Amino acid sequence: MDEKTFGRAFNYIRDAIEKSRNFEGETEIELGEGKFLTFLHENEFKKFEGEDNAKGAAVDGSSLKILDAHSFIISMRRVGYLVADEKNLIFRKIYPAEMDCLSKHEPDGIFKEKYENLMGCSPPKIPDSVESINDAIRALEEHAAAREAMETLEEGDILMMDGSLQGSEYLSDIIGENCRIAMEKGIHIVGVCKRSELYTRKLPVLNWVKSRGDRIFGKEKWYYPLSRDKGIYIAKLHKLSRFSFRIDINPEEKDIDGIMRKLSAFSNDVSYIGYPYPLALIHREVVLTSEDGMYCRRVLREMALKSGYTIDDWEEMFFDYHEYLE
Repeated sequence: MDEKTFGRAFNYIRDAIEKSRNFEGETEIELGEGKFLTFLHENEFKKFEGEDNAKGAAVDGSSLKILDAHSFIISMRRVGYLVADEKNLIFRKIYPAEMDCLSKHEPDGIFKEKYENLMGCSPPKIPDSVESINDAIRALEEHAAAREAMETLEEGDILMMDGSLQGSEYLSDIIGENCRIAMEKGIHIVGVCKRSELYTRKLPVLNWVKSRGDRIFGKEKWYYPLSRDKGIYIAKLHKLSRFSFRIDINPEEKDIDGIMRKLSAFSNDVSYIGYPYPLALIHREVVLTSEDGMYCRRVLREMALKSGYTIDDWEEMFFDYHEYLE
């Protein structure tokens, strides 16, 4: 590649860095599920101190495409939750991994059935691809696990979901219902995002908030209310953490400081400093890796061969020429 090609890429990076350093004022935030206006200003930062005793549950899930036959895919999912206090794991439940065939001609059956079982009504909309349906089914199962986890919690406990509480057009009703149930029980439901796609034009919002927060407070814990109406915050949960995280909180909550103190109490593990350790543990329990995918493909292929089918039969169904080229 020539110097101009690198120059164009670098110019874009430089513009984003400069804007992140200098921007201040009202801006429109892209949320993925829509947009909202916010006012980015240093006066909005808030420092919090101390930690509360904390007990809560953490929920996560993982999905993986095992095989793609063009007309259908074989997919796999695993979800689970655990209960912990600020020091120790108390209980865990990992649901058995499930494998499904999702047809590209009739992709909605499993999603619709699971949605109706959880909500008692049909979904407002069906995802438009088998891959997105597989992810939506995993999210459904996570929120079903969250409801079960809430039965193990007491008033004042916290329920931590991996990812946003904003949901999507497929899941917003379910998330809203879970938030309502949590409020009735006195449980604080939050979503903690390892990665957030919040941005405004070229400005990476998380970078803007993190750099400003550290400049103002140094080695202190702080949070920034990106949207109180939507319950979207960005927080640094340990004074020595290199990272800040987007944290979605039930918009009906009033004691934001208290919730941040509880999350901070979970964020002292040296292996995950600044990130709630129950979420890190449940992620490791449920994550499906490429090695899992290779194992499942090998087992299914061996089953086909033992049933009398040939390698040619298998490859005609599943072979991807991209793999040959690469």
